[in-house]
Amino acid sequence: MTYMKVVGLNRMREVETELQQRFSDLDFKFYKKASEIPESDWLI
Repeated sequence: MTYMKVVGLNRMREVETELQQRFSDLDFKFYKKASEIPESDWLI
């Protein structure tokens, strides 16, 4: 399950980077918030 979280977080980081490049005046924190979700709360 940890592997799935890492893959998901890596993709989220890519999307967040793309959004920051397009909308540089906004602050995106999807990755930070998602990385703080405890494993016990994951839905698979």
